[in-house]
Amino acid sequence: MQNEQDKQILKVLKDIDSKLSILISLQKTSFTPPKLGAEEKAILKLCNGKNTIKEIMEITSKKKNNVKSTLSHLRKKGIIKSTTMNKKIVYVKI
Repeated sequence: MQNEQDKQILKVLKDIDSKLSILISLQKTSFTPPKLGAEEKAILKLCNGKNTIKEIMEITSKKKNNVKSTLSHLRKKGIIKSTTMNKKIVYVKI
C-alpha cells in the first residue's frame, strides 16, 4: 500500500517538474536580458559553478567589496544564483 502511494507521489512530482521545465523555457525565450556594464560582464563569465568570491577577485584583480557588490547586482537582476559545491559557495548563471 505504501509503495503504491510512493509511486503515485513520484509520478505527480515528475509531472510537476516537467511542467516547470516548460514554463522556465518559455520564460527564458520571452526574457529580455538586462543591460550589463563591463565589470558585470567580466564577473558573469566567471559564474560557472566553479569560482568562489576569492577566485573571482584573483582573476579580475578586483577588491572583495566590488566583487560582492557586482554579484549582488547580478543576483538582483535574476542572472545568477549562489550555490554550494564541495563546501564552498560558488556562483552559477541561471
